Amino acid sequence: MPNWVGNNMYIKIEDGNLGAGVEIQANWKTVKLNGDVEAVEVTRGPNKTHKMAEPGMNDYGLEITLGIDSDDVFPDHLRLNQKYTITIAPNGNTSGQPCHKGVFFLTAVPLDVETDKSERVYATKWKQADAPTINYFEGGVVA
Repeated sequence: MPNWVGNNMYIKIEDGNLGAGVEIQANWKTVKLNGDVEAVEVTRGPNKTHKMAEPGMNDYGLEITLGIDSDDVFPDHLRLNQKYTITIAPNGNTSGQPCHKGVFFLTAVPLDVETDKSERVYATKWKQADAPTINYFEGGVVA
C-alpha cells in the first residue's frame, strides 16, 4: 500500500450541487480514508466450536476536517445525503502518485468552534456510495 508523505494533499469535491468542483487542499486540517471489509459468517456442520468467516463486501469512509479562514462559504453549500465525486491524492495530483476517487455521500458536517477564532472548522464525514473508480487500497494512482 502506498504511504502518505508530507503535506502535499490534493483534495477535490465535485458534482452534486457544486458542478465543476472545488479544490480544497489549502483548507484541510485532517484527512482519514478508511477501508473496511465486513466478516461474513459461514459456519456449517454439526459440532462446531468456533465460528468460520470469509471476507465480505468492501466499504470505504472518509473524514475531512476543513478550516476556512476567509469569507469562503464552500462548506455551507455541502448537503447531507447529497452525492459528490471526491478525489484524494495524498502526495499531490501528479501522474503516478497514490490516489482514491469515487462517489461519496455526506453523512455529517458539524460546525466546530475552536480557540483559534480566525477560522471556521468543519469536520465532515463521508460514506462511499459505490465501488471507487481509483482505489487507493489496491494501489490506485493518478493517471
